[in-house]
Order: sequence, then C-alpha cells, then structure tokens
Amino acid sequence: MLLFYSAQIGSIAGMQKAIDKDPKMLHASEVFCGQSALHLAAASPISNDASGAVHWLLEKGVPWSVKDHAGFIPEDSARKIGRNEEVQKLLREWALQEEYEFYSKPIQEEGHQDTAEPAVMIRFDGDRKNKLFCKRADILYTIPHGAPDDELALIYLPNGAGIMMEWERPIMRESARLLLEGMPKSGLRILNIGFGLGMIDSYFQDAKPAEHDIIEGHPGSLGFMRHKGWYDRPGVRVLEERWQKYFSESWPPPDLDAEDAKRPFNIGKFDIVYFDTFQEGYSGHFSFIKHVPRLLRDQNSRFSYFNGHWAKQETAYEIYAEVQRLHHHDLGMNTKWSKVYIDKKEMWDNIFDRGKGVQQDYPHLIPICALAPTVPRMFVPGVGWRPYSDEEVTEDVDVTLEASALCIIKDGTILQAFVSMSDSAGKNFSPSLGLLPPRELEFSDKEKGLFNIGEFDWPTDRLTNLRKKKNAKSVTNSTIPPTVAQLL
Repeated sequence: MLLFYSAQIGSIAGMQKAIDKDPKMLHASEVFCGQSALHLAAASPISNDASGAVHWLLEKGVPWSVKDHAGFIPEDSARKIGRNEEVQKLLREWALQEEYEFYSKPIQEEGHQDTAEPAVMIRFDGDRKNKLFCKRADILYTIPHGAPDDELALIYLPNGAGIMMEWERPIMRESARLLLEGMPKSGLRILNIGFGLGMIDSYFQDAKPAEHDIIEGHPGSLGFMRHKGWYDRPGVRVLEERWQKYFSESWPPPDLDAEDAKRPFNIGKFDIVYFDTFQEGYSGHFSFIKHVPRLLRDQNSRFSYFNGHWAKQETAYEIYAEVQRLHHHDLGMNTKWSKVYIDKKEMWDNIFDRGKGVQQDYPHLIPICALAPTVPRMFVPGVGWRPYSDEEVTEDVDVTLEASALCIIKDGTILQAFVSMSDSAGKNFSPSLGLLPPRELEFSDKEKGLFNIGEFDWPTDRLTNLRKKKNAKSVTNSTIPPTVAQLL
C-alpha cells in the first residue's frame, strides 16, 4: 500500500497522498505483523528522513503507543530494527510530553478516561469452587485451584480479574522494607490506601507503628478484615470508605474554613503513605498524588504505591515511570526507583492461565518518593496544585500584577473569560487561571472596543507559588487590578 511504502522510504508527500485518498488509512496496520505506518517509518533502514516521517505521523495523530501483533510499539521498532537513536529519542520525548500534558491539563469533563490501552496492570486469578473466606458483591477471597493452602487470592467476579495474588508478595515485602528503612522505632504513623490481602499492612505491623490507618471502601474487604482481626489490632484504625471520600478532588474545597484548609483531612500527617487500589488507572493515581505532599510529616517521610501503569509493555512501562517522576516533581517530591524481579513462571493474569506464566523478562519498578522542594518542575497551568515547600522565607515583597483576558461574548454578555496573569517582570504564572462567571459587557471605551473584566482576587495557590518564587514571607499586592480586554 502507498502509505506503508511511503512510510518506509520517508516520503511525506507519498503518505499525504495516501491519506488524502483514504483518511482512515492513517490508523491502518498491515495484515502480517500488525505494524502501523509509524512502526514502519521508525524501523526503516532505507529512509533518508525517518525522523521527519515519524514526526509527521505523530503530528497527524498516530499514537506513540500503537502496538503490533507482537506487542511492540514504534520505539521498539526504532531500537530493535531501525537502530536509529534519533528516532528513538524523538518517540520517547513525544510520548513523555504527550502523557505528561494529558493528565496535567485542566479537567473540563467528568474526568479523563484512560485510552484504549489500560494504564494499569490488570491482575487476574481465582476459582469460585475453592475455599471461601469472604464473598460480598463482586469480589472473592479464595485459594486458587491447585494452590497450597496458604496461597490466598483476591479476585474480581464474574470475569476472574485478579485484585491481589501471592506472586505479588515479593513486591510488597520489598516496598515495605524500603519504606521502613531508617524510620524511627517509636511514634511511627502509617497510612495505607487499599487493603487487598493485607500483605503490605502485615509487613507494616512488624514495625509496631504507633498509628496505622487503613482506608478501604469495599464491604467484602472490610468483612475479610474483621474476620482476620484487623479491627482489634493495636494502633490500627480502619476508615470505611473509598479514599475519594476523605480527599477532595481539588484541595481545599471551597466550603472549608482557612484553618481546616491547611490539612487534607483530620487524621493528620504520616511517616509512610502507601497507595494500591484496583482498576483506577493512572487517572486515579494522578488524582491521589496531589494530596500526598500534605500527608507527609516531613522530608524524612516516604510515599510509595503499586506501580502497574503500562506494566505489560516494557518500553511504555519505562515511559510511564518517567511521566510519574515528572508529575511528582511538580508536587515537590523526588522519586527513586528500585527493581524487583519476579519469577515469570509464578506470574499469571487469570485463573485459567495459572501455571502458564507470562512473557515478562523485565523487573517490577518500586517508587520511593520523598519531599524535595528544590526539584525542577514543569507545571502545566490550570492543574490547581498547591506545591509543598519547606523553604526558608526572608522578606515581604511587593509586585505589580497584570492581567489579560480572552473572552467569549454573546448578545452583550461575557459568557467566559480566560484570564492570564503575570508579575511586573513579565513572568507568567497562570496562563489559564480560570473562568470568570458570566457578566454583562461593560465598555471602558466603546469606540476602541475596550471593556472591563473587573477586579478579582489572586487565588491562594498562585499566590503561594509566587511567594515561593520570590522567596518571600508574603506578597503584599494580592489583588489583580481592573482588567481590560478588547473586542476583535
């Protein structure tokens, strides 16, 4: 086909001609290996301009993550077949930027949905006929068929998707060791979100924490915890809701008073925070990590989570590890990765596949995050994050704040106003600060088409960020002066 041949030789004109004739061809794959035009362009040993062809296809909307029949993505083709480092770098940087920005953009709908490829590792296991410990709603605690009596699994019914299995124990054990290493022997406070089989909570209990809070929302898991005596363990407090109940999507909620807004919710701060929920994908992870800096007690505190994002594709797994690192940086946290190798013969994704193993020859990555206010940040505007900082502040400063606006107007009413603000040095802090409520158009100079947006307060999170950049105790001018926009 013309598109595939043109991709191989790096002919942008040929590819354009092919999609002009049939636009659907852009996302087509050849029948033998399932390779897309992006695979072929990335792998071509004969193209004079492989980078140009790859960039053109990416710009046209071919996903960086499209997989062939063997499960390889275009970067794999560039590395293994084309051996083109320039193309590898282009694909890696494109993927990082696209995924980083996708989750960092303001959420304008009910929430971002994960793309066709799940951003979370799906884990399967179970057998309904085996010993039943706890069965409520759509989960089941069971011993898999043919497994030893001490091998327990938590599965999702009716499809048998595994929520937690025994082969994950080495990951949980090493995660707990890394989190507990060097921690104080007394007064330790731990928060875990998602109980599962209680593996990591059991390792946490070995450290005899003073306080051990567990957030778990599923009635089946709560019943299992009661059955196993977790409610009666010293220092353990079970919070019976989904974690979203305790954490507002954007912190602080508008109805919270100033004092309460200083903390995420009343249980306070922790030395260790761990997060492992089921099938929430990277969207769920991204929503939760915004709260982590305010949950950590100090810079010796640590945060970790089960890192299954794109875990079934080695290159994408590496890419998402870097995306996570960038997002953590934006929150003022650094990330160190540790590797754990799991015997692939022990790994399985479904009760029917138990014992077959998987084709995973790369290690599981364990993140350990800690507060580090000086890490470099990218900050995509509009996320609404209020980064943590323990920086020493020195003096009060006064800045001149300026604003400009892009407005949507209909029948003499400003429907929406997207306001951009900067300080006196022209440093832009919030190119997409937000939407002002509808208001009637008020002209300051009708002949020139100038109209007033009005005066409004500098938001607390932006003011905090400005104070940090200025290394100041406070910013005395915290109100935007009347803003003027012009009709075009």
